[in-house]
Amino acid sequence: MDVLLGQLIYTSFPEVGYRTLASKEVPEEIQQVFVKQIVFQYWNACSIPNPDYHAAYIHQVTPEDTLFGWVYDDGDDEWGREHVPYFICYYLAEPLYPFLLENICTCLHQGPIASVDRHYLSTSLESISVPDLGHYQGVRPGVEISLNVRKQLHVAFKQDMLLDAFIPVNAQETFGKLSEQIKLPELVATEKNAYSWQLSSKSLSLLGISIGAITALVVSVITYGFFQTIILPSIESKVISTVPNAPQGLFNYWGPPAFMALQSSTIVSAITQTQPQFQLRFVEPLASQPNSHTGIDMLLAGELSFVQSSQPLQDADFFEAKARGFTLEQIPVAIDGIAFYVNTQVSIPGLSLSQLKDIFAGKITNWRQVGGPDLPITPFYTFDQSGRTSSMLKEKVLHGEKLGTNVQTVSNLRESISKVTQTAGGIGYAAISEVAGQHDIYLLPLSQSNDQAFVSPYLSNQTALNNTALLDGSYPLTTRLFVIWRKDGTLDEQAGLAYTNLLLSDRGQQLIDRAGFIPIR
Repeated sequence: MDVLLGQLIYTSFPEVGYRTLASKEVPEEIQQVFVKQIVFQYWNACSIPNPDYHAAYIHQVTPEDTLFGWVYDDGDDEWGREHVPYFICYYLAEPLYPFLLENICTCLHQGPIASVDRHYLSTSLESISVPDLGHYQGVRPGVEISLNVRKQLHVAFKQDMLLDAFIPVNAQETFGKLSEQIKLPELVATEKNAYSWQLSSKSLSLLGISIGAITALVVSVITYGFFQTIILPSIESKVISTVPNAPQGLFNYWGPPAFMALQSSTIVSAITQTQPQFQLRFVEPLASQPNSHTGIDMLLAGELSFVQSSQPLQDADFFEAKARGFTLEQIPVAIDGIAFYVNTQVSIPGLSLSQLKDIFAGKITNWRQVGGPDLPITPFYTFDQSGRTSSMLKEKVLHGEKLGTNVQTVSNLRESISKVTQTAGGIGYAAISEVAGQHDIYLLPLSQSNDQAFVSPYLSNQTALNNTALLDGSYPLTTRLFVIWRKDGTLDEQAGLAYTNLLLSDRGQQLIDRAGFIPIR
């Protein structure tokens, strides 16, 4: 039986710089996982590897969605950058069975089935259909997947764990130097090039150690500049195990699509596994077009135990709760925000919110009107199904103004960045965490008004977040994310408090970070 594999590529291409290419069968959310959980995790240009460096990886997003592939140091590019990464990734969109896992290990050992010449930018990739992953000639060197590694993967698979392994070519004998048991959240660094295993809600058991026997072992592995945190058990399981007074019962909750990453079955299943008495159920609202206040209305009506909200409570909400005989509690657990970026030909110190408003409303149409070069402005609006960024643009920037006729609509972040880099006067936007470290675009500092200093959401290298500005609000385009519950002395109140404590714990804030939000603590 043929195996159908989607393709994903990340590397530097002529004239456009770094790009992600994917075959049309690969869903957008899988492409985002590839960039965030693989590309951004396994390469750091500030700590370059040896010229012959390459590695293999396998990352299960769900039991039915598996990414696996290789990363290579691919030399220089035409931009003068050395040690360009070349990520080749295959996407298997079907349940993983033992024979498929073994074939994937063999595939990683033999090397890529096909490759794209990065010196010529392709407009699309085709999926690959292969009769047998175990029999073909690799077009690039693979990575030896030792018998010990295969055994560990199969053991983890049999224990219903999501697999997440990173295997450099020159670290075939050890998994890393495990320290003596230490207390959280201390980290112990191991030798360079050791195996890096990132453990999700169904985390791997390393070296045959029983997950149940380990309660506080944390190992940080240095892999060329990335500090990979290994936690036994998984981060999610550790979070849940520290939640005090989690009540017994089935508790309903809802949150807007902006919270989608924190509504994953991975987190919910971790709760079920570690504290089976604390069951959570995501409830869809009856409203055909739910808005930011839908969950609060459902909470007031007694339909939910707690709600996730991207909007704070209003006075009317407190009055309504008082009339019903209880009060409401809201606690912020994360920060979200949007960043704006422009083509590198646009040389300006920053923009005020009023200038941004006029740009996206079509009133400012040339960069010279805001102190920049004589270039027409081409704004790009991203159609965001979750509403995470588009709603913030409308509420915090446009304030009811309609988009200008010169604004072009794109379908996702990847297309937005591509359009901006190809358009001399282009400007786009994205969630702050999604564009950190992008060097083919200029990430704009912003100000609340024309007479205030510009503040960037990133530090000077445009890679690390400017946490101080994001936390104190001096960067103007941020919003807090809340958990809200009723204070009525019932189990629902206990559930809301327990869930909030989960997300505010040290490991919960790590989950916030991994989900693409900004930790509040």
